[in-house]
Amino acid sequence: MGTGYYKTLLEGARESLEGVFESLSNDKTKKPTTSDEADFRLQNKRTYSDVKQVQMDRSRLPGLVSPRIRSGVETNEDSMSLLDRAYEQTHNQNKILMSEMEARQGSRTTDDPEGTVSNTNADIASSFPENLLGSTGSIEGEVVSQSYFNTPLSGNFESFSRAAGDTTKEEKQKVINLIIGTGRQAGMSEREIAYTLATASVESGFNPEAAAHESSASGIGQFVNLTGKSYNINKDTRWKLEAQVQALVDHTVDNIAMAKQKGLGEEYIYALHHDGPKLNRDGLSISREKVMPLVGKYLKYLTK
Repeated sequence: MGTGYYKTLLEGARESLEGVFESLSNDKTKKPTTSDEADFRLQNKRTYSDVKQVQMDRSRLPGLVSPRIRSGVETNEDSMSLLDRAYEQTHNQNKILMSEMEARQGSRTTDDPEGTVSNTNADIASSFPENLLGSTGSIEGEVVSQSYFNTPLSGNFESFSRAAGDTTKEEKQKVINLIIGTGRQAGMSEREIAYTLATASVESGFNPEAAAHESSASGIGQFVNLTGKSYNINKDTRWKLEAQVQALVDHTVDNIAMAKQKGLGEEYIYALHHDGPKLNRDGLSISREKVMPLVGKYLKYLTK
C-alpha cells in the first residue's frame, strides 16, 4: 500500500459525509433549517472512508473555524458560536485519524514499491525560479493592537522582518520542501500541494516570521488567533515551522473538501481560507488574480 491507498481513503471519506448528514436530517426531534444544513455540510470536512459513521448529537454539530479577519476587528473567543465550538471537536477527531494513518505509513519499509516514504523529503524547491519563491510585503502601515507585527522576531528563522517574503532564499526553500513533504504525507494530490504552495506564497511569501499589520494573522498560512487555535497554533507553536506548515496543510485539506461539498470550483479553496464559509470578503478576487495563476506553475515543478 502506498500513496494511492491513502488518497483513496481521503476521497472515500469526503464522499461519505453526505451519509452522515442524511442520518442527522432524519432526526425528527429537531429538524435543521436550510442554513443549518448548508453550514453542517461545510463543517464536516476531512474524514476517512474506514471510519464508522456515528449518530451525532445535534447539539454538537460541527462548525467552521472563524474566517481570517483582515479588518482589524476579530471575533471574541468567548462568543464562539455553537458551530465553531463543535467544529473544533470534529477537527480533533480528524487529527486522531490522521495520526493513525501516519503510523501505518511509518510502519512500512522504504522498499515500498510506490516509494511513498522516500519521496516526501525530496529537495524540489532548489529547482524553483525566483518568481516562485513568494510574494513580498511592506513594513509600512498602521499596526492594530492584536497584531504580532511589532513583536520581536523569534530567532528561529533566517528572517529579516515580519513582512511577507522578507527572509532568505534558503529559508524559503526549506519552507517549500516541508510543505511538499507534509502534503504528500497527508495524501494530497500534487495539484492540491501546488494549491497549498500558491496559498503560502500569497499569504506570507514563505516567511515563517510574517505577521499582518491589521489583524493577528501570523506565520506561513497567516492564521488569526481564533482560527489558529483549531489548528494547534498557539503561543508555544506560533513560531515553529512544523506547526505552521501542518496547520496550513490541514486547513487546505479541509477547504478542498468544503469547496467540493458545495459544488464550488477550486478557485474557492483560497477564498474559503481567506474569508471563511460566508465568502463575504475579497478572497475570491485575490484567488483569481494571484493564487490560481501560480497553481499551474508550481505543479509543473512538482510533476517533473
